[in-house]
Formats: sequence, C-alpha cells, structure tokens
Amino acid sequence: MDSSETSGAKRRRTKVSKACNNCRRRKIKCTGGQPCLNCQTYQCTCTYALPSPPTGIKSDAASDTSLESAAVLPAPLKTSEELPATENGMYEDDSEFQQELAQQKACLQALQAAYGASPSQKLYDILQETRTKILNMEKEWMPAVRNDKLQQDVPATSISTETQLMFSKYSEQVYLTKYSILEPPDKRSSRTSVLNQQPAVDDVFGLYSPHLSLSIRGMGILFKSFFDQSSKLAPEVKKTLYLMLRFYDFCFDHLDSAVLQWSMPVETFLDMRSIPLTNKNEAIRDILSEIPLELTAMTKALYPKYGKPRDLENKVSMFHWVIRVIEVCHKQFQRRMISTTAVDTIAGEVSRFLHVEDMLSVVAFEYLNLTSYTMCGDLDYLESLLILIKQQYWISDWHVFTHLLTMALSYAQNLGINRWEFYVGMNEEIAERRRYLWWECYAWDKFYAVQTGKQPFLDENLCNCLPIKAIRQQGYLDHQEFLHNMTSLHEPITEDRKELMQYTFITVSLLIGSFYKDILYNRRFTDFRNYAKPSSFQEAILFEIIEGVDHFIFKMDALKSQAKGIYDLSERLKNMSSVPLEEKECVLEASLIIICIEYYFCLCMSSVDHLFARFKVREFPKTINSAMGYYKKRAYESWKKIMQLMEQRLVLMLWQSIGPIGIVLLTFIADVSTHFQKVSLADFLLALRVSRNLTELTMLDNGVSSPSTRTYRNFTKCRTFCQILVRILTQLYMRTEGIEQEELIRRVNEIDGSLVETVKRALDVTSGLFKECFVTGEASSFHLALRRSFEEQKMLDRKAEGLLPVDVYKTNKSAHDQNNLNDFKPPTLDGIHPLESSPKAEAFFLGSLDEFMSRQEDDVYNKLWSDIKTSFPDLLQE
Repeated sequence: MDSSETSGAKRRRTKVSKACNNCRRRKIKCTGGQPCLNCQTYQCTCTYALPSPPTGIKSDAASDTSLESAAVLPAPLKTSEELPATENGMYEDDSEFQQELAQQKACLQALQAAYGASPSQKLYDILQETRTKILNMEKEWMPAVRNDKLQQDVPATSISTETQLMFSKYSEQVYLTKYSILEPPDKRSSRTSVLNQQPAVDDVFGLYSPHLSLSIRGMGILFKSFFDQSSKLAPEVKKTLYLMLRFYDFCFDHLDSAVLQWSMPVETFLDMRSIPLTNKNEAIRDILSEIPLELTAMTKALYPKYGKPRDLENKVSMFHWVIRVIEVCHKQFQRRMISTTAVDTIAGEVSRFLHVEDMLSVVAFEYLNLTSYTMCGDLDYLESLLILIKQQYWISDWHVFTHLLTMALSYAQNLGINRWEFYVGMNEEIAERRRYLWWECYAWDKFYAVQTGKQPFLDENLCNCLPIKAIRQQGYLDHQEFLHNMTSLHEPITEDRKELMQYTFITVSLLIGSFYKDILYNRRFTDFRNYAKPSSFQEAILFEIIEGVDHFIFKMDALKSQAKGIYDLSERLKNMSSVPLEEKECVLEASLIIICIEYYFCLCMSSVDHLFARFKVREFPKTINSAMGYYKKRAYESWKKIMQLMEQRLVLMLWQSIGPIGIVLLTFIADVSTHFQKVSLADFLLALRVSRNLTELTMLDNGVSSPSTRTYRNFTKCRTFCQILVRILTQLYMRTEGIEQEELIRRVNEIDGSLVETVKRALDVTSGLFKECFVTGEASSFHLALRRSFEEQKMLDRKAEGLLPVDVYKTNKSAHDQNNLNDFKPPTLDGIHPLESSPKAEAFFLGSLDEFMSRQEDDVYNKLWSDIKTSFPDLLQE
C-alpha cells in the first residue's frame, strides 16, 4: 500500500439523495448517476428502487380503477428452471413451491406494468409487499429431505449419505472446492481410479487451504488444464511434475523425522549422532554444556525471574528457563543479522545459531513433554507456550505449531481467561496480562485457520474477554461491537508505536475470525441443501456472500489506513543502510507486520473462490463476475506488495518471510493457470528478483555445520518450494507468450542482465536449486500411500472385469480357528502381489529422473489424472 493512499486530510462525504440497489447492498457511497460510477466499475446493471409516488396524483378510488383495468395478469412464466417433476435424489419434489413462486413473479411484473402506466400509493404499497414476499420465499425456503430415503438401510459399500445429498435435479455436477468436482456415481468415468479412491476434500488441505492446488486433484488440474494440451506432457513440464512429486517425498520424509524430534527429542538427537543413551539426565547436562555462557548470562539479566534451576528434576522451572534462553538466542541472532546483505560473510554466524538453537530445542521439547499435564493456574506456563508457538511460526514448522496451539488454547480456556467473569476481584496489572495472553492465543488460532484453510479451534460465541487496551481506549468493551464500528474510528489509533503494532496484530486476527465465521463457514452458505436449490436461489445466496466479503474488504482497508504509521515505517526498508542501528529493529518489525496484513488478506481473497465454486451451476451473471474479478485484483495487489518487500537483499527478512513468499506465489500461479491469464513481464521479473535473492542463500549450505537441524531443514524446504514455483511461473510465462528459452533470456537481458543466470537455473532441473528433491528416498508415507492406491486400483479393476472372485477377501471360517492360525495362508491370485513385493514398474514408482523421463508413456501422470475433470468453474468468464 503506497503511503499516498492513506495520507491527506479526510474529505467531507457528499450526501446523495438516492442510491442504486447495488450500492445499497454493498453499503458504499453512490454517485447517483445512471449508471453510477460504482456500477460502471463493477460492470453491472445499475437499477434504482421504485420512487415513492408523488402525493396527490391519484386517490385510492382512482387507483383501484387503474389496478383493475391497467393490465391482465399473464400466465405463470416458463423459466429454464421450471423442470418437470423428475427424480430429485433424496429430496422431496418442489414443483408446487416453484409454481407458486412463478405466479408471484408474474404478478409482480403485472403490477410493475400497471404502476408504470398509472402510479399510485396503493399500487406502490402492493408492489413493495409482493417484492418482499418473493424475496422472503427465495431466502427462507429450504428443500425437504424425503423421510423414506433416510429410513432406508444404506449398504456399507454405497456412497455416503452426505454425497447423495449433494445431487438433485438441479445439480448434475457439483463442486466442493474449485478443484473438487463430483458427478453422480452412475456417471463417473472410472470408479476404480486412484483419484476416485481419494476423498473429495483432503484432510491435509481442508476446504480453503492456500495449498489446495498442491493436492492430488489440484495438481492434476493445474498440469492438465494449462500444460497438457495434447495427450503427452512436454519434456520440461514432465520434469517439473517429477520435481513436485519428489518434493512431496522430501516434505513427508521431513515430517516423519520432525515427529520423532518432537515426541522423543533426546533419544532422536542422540540417535542422529550415533550416541548411545545411558542416562537421560546426563544426556541433557551434556547438551546444555554446549550452550554459550554469555547467552545464559544475558538471559539471567533480561529475565531474572527465570533463573536456571539447580535440579534438572524441577521440570516446570526448567521449561520456563530454556524457553527464555531460546527467545534471547533468537533476538540476538536477529540483531546481528538485521542489516546483513552479504551472505558469504554470515555462514559462521548462522552455523553457530543453528547449533545452539538445535540444542535448546531438544531440551525445550523434552521438558514440554514432561510438563504437558501441568495443573492449570500458571500464567507463566501459558506465556512459555506462546513464546514457543511464535518460534515455530518463525521457522514454518506447522506440524509442531498445531500441536502447541491446541495445548495453549486448552490451557488458556481452563484458566478461564477467555471470559470476563474470571477477572473479577484481581488487580488491573494481572488482568491486563491475562487479557493480552488470551488475545495472543486467539490471534494464533485465526492465523492457523488461514494457513490450513480449516475451521479455527475457538468458538467465537464463547469469547467475551475485554479487548486489549488500544481498543478499550476507543470506547469499546466488546470485540464484536468494535468490529462493527471500526471503520468510524479516528486516526491514528495511538501514537505509541508498540501499541499500534499490537493493535494491528490483534485486529487482523479479529477480522479473520469474523471472515471465517460469517463467510467461509457460515452455516447458511455451506448448507448441503443449497445444492438442491434452483440456480436463481443460489445466486441470491452469492449476493449475500459478496456483501459480506465487501464488508470485510472495507474493514481491512480501514485497518490499513489506521496502520499508516507502520506502512510509512516499512518504507524505510528500501534504504536500510541509512537507518540508524537503534531503529533498524523497528523497521524490520514494521515490515513483518505489513507482510502479515497483506499475506492474510491475500489468502482470504483467494479462498472465496472455493466458496463461490459451490454455487456454480450455470454461467454467473456479470455482477457476480465483476465482484470476483475485483477480489482477484485485490489479492494480486497484496501479492505484489509482499514481493516488492522481498526484493530487498536482506537475509533476515527473507529468512523470516520465506514461508509466506511461497504461499502467495503459489496463489498467484494457481490464479494465472486456472484462468488462462497472461503473466506480465514486470511480474515475472519481480518473481525472478526474489528467486535471485533466495538463490544467494544457498551459499549457506556449504558453510553451515548443522544442515540437518530442524530449523535449517524447514528453511531449505521453503526455499526449494519457492524455486520450484518460480520454475513453474517461468514455464507459464513462456507458454502464454509462445516463446522459447532463447527469446526469454533475450527479453530478460534487455531489462536486467543480472537475472539471466536466475532464469537459466530455474529452467535447469539439475541445478542446485532443486537438490533437496533428489536426496530423499522414495519410501515416504506419501509415496507408500499412493502406491497402495495403485495396488487397490488394480485389484478393483480386475474385480470389475470378472478376473477376481467376489469373495476374494473372504477366508474360510476354519482359517480363523485358533488351532489353524499357524497353517493359514491367504489366497494367491495371479498378477496380484503384496505391497512390499509389488513390481515397481506396475505401481507408483518415480525412480530417478532419467528413468522417469525415459518412459514412452506418461505413466505416473496418466495413472493419477487420466480421467480428471478439468471443467472447473471459470469464475471470471466474460
């Protein structure tokens, strides 16, 4: 956001005597024209409510005459949605209701014609009453489920009741997300395919995750809809697919080891170094002996309350102490790195930090496990959990983050700090500390929701703790009331920089919480019965969604205006070398807050696509398309703001923001590829500059003595992910422009010759950018799960072809006899092998890059996505 956008005195609002229907619905100022400026911008029809009739035009008696003689009511309208009484799935027939609605609409048309010919007060009142009745009918009607269907016993092998409820005479093909397309079971092209064995909504990615395009369905659509215009993949695109699948292996392998490091920290630490475990306390003492004395001394000075316990068995005190040491370690590292741009000079510093941080994490997780059942009542323990959560967020370890968050939220609610009643009788200092700890828990819960696309853990209706000080000082004691009125607050909110950052951090989370509750997981918008409604009813719901999203945008814009001081401070990042040392930390913190605002706003705007997809029965009207286009534009603006901040060659800035970089880049690519848009040269170069900065960080790999630490592995995972996405973006740009590599390099060289090597590396699959994809064995949990799906597909295909007996999985009753267990052998079937002995060529097997590329057929690609539907909802069609 440019400073110019938020600067300047506020102009007095011009009062408009009338507003069009669209502006009234959006609650925005109308220019009063025909069409008004907003409707021109949204490219929608500009209509105004009927004016009140001029007084004294006609008496009631005269109006009675005009009503009777002006027009004859036409027959009920025949619409495209008036369907004959056909099979309606699990729902009751609604023909009678639809006929009544059609009659009301025909009556409305007749009344409008009569009013146009001879306006009167009585006609006007009848018109308004009829219009209201129609709106209420469309809004309140819900399809009724047939009781006889519910009372039937559903066979165990049948599709779930939830799946059946999605289909009716109005829904031949339905969406749960824009990547999850479902057809009635009798119309599926292949019931046994690997894809149809996967759930429609992946529990890893959820409903609204920014990573949805990396799910099996999402990746299939991304590759097939954009790249695969023929029956075979182009070689370079096939290499990209290989990188993506291998990257999955790397991620799942890392996750498997991270679970061990979290659940059995000391044992795993020693095992990785081939050190036998004889005594755990002795092992902890040996680990702590490697912590620099200056770090422990600094911790004692900064946190005198949390001294190092003499006894290792003092578990809670040990946990508090080691958490503070980690916090000091992170802060010291940040201060030393805050203005560093030369990567080659910091390898030693990074290596020392990683070594110490790894040692401390082992001890922290050990004592976390030992104290996880600590009795409630200890605010210090909650504060320690929140410090650890912040550190896991910083290193993008979302698996550990989620586990810690559930612990902290449970602990906080058991303390009662989410409700005002538990504050009665205590002093204000303790009360304010409790309030802030609660709202910090709340904020991390909402950030978790956006990151994963899943529902937040907290129930909004159970939170009535007073808001933070900056909000109370604005006159609000209830966070819901504050959200309702925040757009009218004066600016600036506070002159104190720290309080402003705190206010911004908490307010962003409040807005996200409202967005998820009122929009994405609103019961009315996500009700399965919406699939059994006519498209006009669904479009009415879409207009409600648009209204809610517009309110969210309006409030986010208000927050950005209120946070102008932070935006102005972040602008100094461009000339960090001239910023005094004592202010550099504030500039960096301000920049990270801005990334937080833009990042979560971008993800919220992108998630709306998946909700809109549920209502895609026919072509959307232009008004809805215009709104969706506007949301895409706003998401793009946030993406660009983040990428521009990442252009700066600041090592710490890149390190701390590498997770958001990858996700917003993925969001941008998903939008470009699924909507067949062109990538501008300016945007492509912007991504290349960020890639160049990340490439420079690979120099750390050789200088870091502990590359296997959890922190550095998370960093290399995010860095590799970003570089794969830059490769995909490069291929998208070449594809949309219709150019080859030589022409691409020529264009880049004309504008910025320093980026030529970045392009070459991105297009070279064997470059060091992607080395993490080649170091992991294939036996990750992801790999094995897909291989199992292939085996099951082969089994189901053979059964469908009659090659296997129906009772293939049944065994002789005597086989279960205890006396016969040792002699029992499973049936042997030709061509079917146990999973561990399956011929790899017939299963899911990537092999080396050369093996993958040498296959004549696109084997893995076709097995995964041969029958995937690419007719995903084009939400921006003309």
